[in-house]
Amino acid sequence: MTIPPKTEAKIDLSHSNYLERRALEMALSRAASDAERAAIERLLALRDKLQVEREAHDQLMLARRHARGEFFSDAKVKAINAMGQSRKEMDKTVNDYYAKQDGAMGVLKAHGLSHFGAVMVSQRGNISAFPADVVDDVRQMRKLEEAFADEWVATIGDPAYNAKLMERRREAARMFRTASTPMWLVAQPACPLQRDMDAGTLGRAWSKLESISEEAGLPSLSKYVGIDGQAAEDGTPAAEVLAAVDGLLAAIGQSTKKLPARKATLAALEEVRAILQWADQHQARVYFDVEF
Repeated sequence: MTIPPKTEAKIDLSHSNYLERRALEMALSRAASDAERAAIERLLALRDKLQVEREAHDQLMLARRHARGEFFSDAKVKAINAMGQSRKEMDKTVNDYYAKQDGAMGVLKAHGLSHFGAVMVSQRGNISAFPADVVDDVRQMRKLEEAFADEWVATIGDPAYNAKLMERRREAARMFRTASTPMWLVAQPACPLQRDMDAGTLGRAWSKLESISEEAGLPSLSKYVGIDGQAAEDGTPAAEVLAAVDGLLAAIGQSTKKLPARKATLAALEEVRAILQWADQHQARVYFDVEF
């Protein structure tokens, strides 16, 4: 007896990236100059290319899941299709939010703040949760998405907006960090010592170190959290962070708070000091990177 092949109802992806398209269309309709129109048309062309990659990625993810023998029931597909915003709800966002912005750049800014801040950090953080047979593909797709986001932000070309967006990303990174998340110190240009630092120990002690800094009235190390791949100018001068770390090391000796794995944590902080001293000597800017 021949066993019929497994089948699966279709997951509806027709509304994926709908707001992105509507934002670009609205921005194009509001272009105030030939230069603005050309810049937005370029984004639309880049989006067309990205859509091809997105569709191929969706098909790959489906094929890999089926190859693992994972088929969703009709009930699960129905539940998935019911998730997220409806077309009506998304149109309401367009009419109540995007349409009320000033000019083409105002529309691009509104969409960017909604999708390239905390959402981007969250998506980056979810990569490690994917099965091993697709995680590299997911990581590559995320790079393509972030490259498009970078082009979008560059089209806006507003340093104040860039700073606001970066702060949203930093806030999200701090929020999504867990007690077991490694914390790396990144210097730009890169310090040869940073690859070998004990980021795991630093991450496990992070919350306690924050508590000690607060007790001593010192700047929180989380103040210096950044996002992997950020521009060097978005970092902090190494001397400023070095002063905070030196103060923290002094406060640890006076604090009544118990520091777990004290010896390993102090060693990790000394590694951080060495990187900061190198960065200061080489006029490098630095940030702490949350390893998602």
